[in-house]
Amino acid sequence: MPNQNERLHALDALRAIMMLLGLVIHTAASYMTTDLGQGWPLKDASSTHVIFDLLSGYIHGFRMPVFFAVAGFFSALLFFNQSPNRMLLNRIKRILLPFLVFLFLLWPINAFIWTYGFSIMESSASPWQDTWNIIVNIKTYLPESSIHLWFLYYLVYFSIIAFLFGQLQNRFQKTSSAIQSIFNAAMKYPLVRPFMFAALAFALLFMIENPLPEQQGKFIPNWQAFIYYLSFYMFGWLLFGSKHLIATLPKYSWILLILAIPIHFAFMVLNATGKTELIILCALHALSNWLFVFSIFGLFIRYFSQHSEVMRFISNGAYWMYLIHLPVVAFFTIALLGLDIHSSIKFLIVFLSSLFVCVISYRYWIKKSIVSVFLNGKRY
Repeated sequence: MPNQNERLHALDALRAIMMLLGLVIHTAASYMTTDLGQGWPLKDASSTHVIFDLLSGYIHGFRMPVFFAVAGFFSALLFFNQSPNRMLLNRIKRILLPFLVFLFLLWPINAFIWTYGFSIMESSASPWQDTWNIIVNIKTYLPESSIHLWFLYYLVYFSIIAFLFGQLQNRFQKTSSAIQSIFNAAMKYPLVRPFMFAALAFALLFMIENPLPEQQGKFIPNWQAFIYYLSFYMFGWLLFGSKHLIATLPKYSWILLILAIPIHFAFMVLNATGKTELIILCALHALSNWLFVFSIFGLFIRYFSQHSEVMRFISNGAYWMYLIHLPVVAFFTIALLGLDIHSSIKFLIVFLSSLFVCVISYRYWIKKSIVSVFLNGKRY
């Protein structure tokens, strides 16, 4: 089994890949048959295919639960291996400040690109004039939502909650030990533990009467999504307290993944009909989420624990690449609007072009710059 440092390589890679899957989701969104409305109004109506609905649906089935679980783990590492105050300071410097800076930087850029794209979609006679009207409007520069940075907004709140929880753990150590013992008991059997955590998730989803709580990028968090994602974050926090259990995660990970795929497919199909009982949808979604979490954690521990220069580059650059990708994806999507080519070709062009811009910009402009210090704490 990999040692502790090697496992951190795997979890660091896992966090980075979950971030970068945002490029896949936002590229696919324009070519889905489902109308996402204001969630993603930039739609290429002439080039859609159900495969992109499935691709997006599956990624949504595990991406944020896995990401928040990893985030909780690394927050606990900072809290207990360094100090509570250093953990809080780190979260301010690496999450809160980047959120504020990039929100104000990216909001007008998004507004310019998207306004031009909407004008093209609506066959406006003067798309550049429409865009200019946006540029000279001072309100354009005042963010109205957290856009794709909403996960940073959530992490700020989660960090405060975790900080307070950690302080309680330090003060009431007997209670903390009891909680950790219960967690260890729930984690004891690899084939059983996803079902135990899914039972808790099911109870939560059924209680809030929403099988698919999602954040819409507003500054006031969706309390249902907030509570649901917080449960994954706290799982990661408790997992750090039982680090010895990480070595057991690869066991049966392929079996759990094979179970998760058809269960999540059933959830997507039944949820789309709008006629299935709430209790069934909550059960399917909770179970698929936790099967994905345990299987993907296990697979990354199994296959990505060794140091890799490629994965280190991706891990170091993923933060920057995710932050800037949205206007880049929108730019290439707009460039292909109206072209009579298959949606799969458009998807590949937009995704690969966007990834290329993100990678090259990080490699040559960001990696050794002050921006890398701002985002990651050091130059590489």
